[in-house]
Amino acid sequence: MNIISYTIDFALSSIKGHLYIFPFSVVMQTQSLKIERYCKQTWPKLMTHEQYTPEDNLAQYKMIKYIKDSLTSSDLKDIHKIIYDRGWIVPLDFLDNISELALTEYRCKTWSNPTIPYLELKGTITVDLKKILSQYIKKQWITFESKSGLMTEKPVIRFMKTIPFLFVQTGSQKPYEILLKEIQDQANNANSEITKFLKAKTKLKDIHSYKKEILWGYDKSFLTIELKEKIRLLKDKSLANPVKYGLIGLGIHELIKDKPQKATVSQGFLNYLFKK
Repeated sequence: MNIISYTIDFALSSIKGHLYIFPFSVVMQTQSLKIERYCKQTWPKLMTHEQYTPEDNLAQYKMIKYIKDSLTSSDLKDIHKIIYDRGWIVPLDFLDNISELALTEYRCKTWSNPTIPYLELKGTITVDLKKILSQYIKKQWITFESKSGLMTEKPVIRFMKTIPFLFVQTGSQKPYEILLKEIQDQANNANSEITKFLKAKTKLKDIHSYKKEILWGYDKSFLTIELKEKIRLLKDKSLANPVKYGLIGLGIHELIKDKPQKATVSQGFLNYLFKK
């Protein structure tokens, strides 16, 4: 495939839920050149940029339909792959199946080659941020860790690869907001991939049901998770580690047994902490 130009119009990009839609235009020749040769032979006047008559406009409609109907699945795949071949979606590749191609405009004009014209095509590449997150997890480009204390648990989700440059080039925070929402939704879902990893790292089997705040780190390479229910956290950690926290409870009991003024409150806390 011979390409003269490939342009992504970032200013006209749009968002639909978790889908990011990028308009693009390409001037190219297909591998077989069959479409280009037929267009020149059948509609030679339309190969140049000039003012058209009503008859020419009708001929152009026929040419547009011919191009649309004649592009093969291989041609469409080649067009779709350009965005990957040019590095816009690194580190992902075409086989990761995270995007879709749609063509909206079809033209054929003479460019640098006077013998064989070029196709002028416009369309959109729609990239699914949910699928990107899924691929990052699948490829282990996202890691999960947690800093565990006696009464604290601080999970961190770390991106080992940056998000594709296509999104960085938009200069927008929207891609990060979409990813954050998807991560929040998964973190609150008992059966999600993210919850599975968080359970393994924190040993909290019901971490999905905690009230939590998830935020991007300063450089957008990691997210922090703050669990808001501190007393519940302490109780769950004690049930997960009964020997360790039982000894702690015994130590607290020994400390308060000779201080009646603190015994009522502290004993109430211990009763709550260890009740089933």
